Amino acid sequence: LGPNGAGKTTIIKMLSTILYPTSGNAKVLGFDIKKEAREIKKRIGVCPQELVIYPRLTARENIHLIAQMHGMAKKDYKERTDELLGKMNLLDRANSLVKGYSGGMKRRINVLMAVIHEPELLFFDEPTAGLDPQSRRVVWDFIRDFQEKESTIILTTHSMEEADDLSDELVIIDNGKIISQGTPDELKGKL
Repeated sequence: LGPNGAGKTTIIKMLSTILYPTSGNAKVLGFDIKKEAREIKKRIGVCPQELVIYPRLTARENIHLIAQMHGMAKKDYKERTDELLGKMNLLDRANSLVKGYSGGMKRRINVLMAVIHEPELLFFDEPTAGLDPQSRRVVWDFIRDFQEKESTIILTTHSMEEADDLSDELVIIDNGKIISQGTPDELKGKL
């Protein structure tokens, strides 16, 4: 949690090995972000802040493309794709080109692309940015499903409500520095 420019996206990019740190180091799932990036990439899912979808593909094709990039067997990702699309209330539009989707629908497809390969660790960089309240609830419920599977999720947000509702632990940063950390209840107790 933190304001624009606090460093939330930069941290996500470093931990997901997209951006090389200028100093310091970190480990993700026990792997060094500088020396073992390939191992980290196999085990994580990333839903970036900006939409990364192919507008001339259908929702199903976008998800299948990512599954193929992760080396999933066709029989595994075909069934899983429909299950995921159903959870995001998008199954009826699965075969439509995403260029005709609303912004919220595109955002939900982006989330599904991050999870199709069942990663050990998920990075969600402001996954509900720009969503209407109904779509936001669908994404929140989807994230809760992963929490119930005891998946580790790192989520950035501007929304205190979202952070309070979805987080077991909060880290508040500003100017790249941690200014407060704890459970939502602990941080509210400090106030």
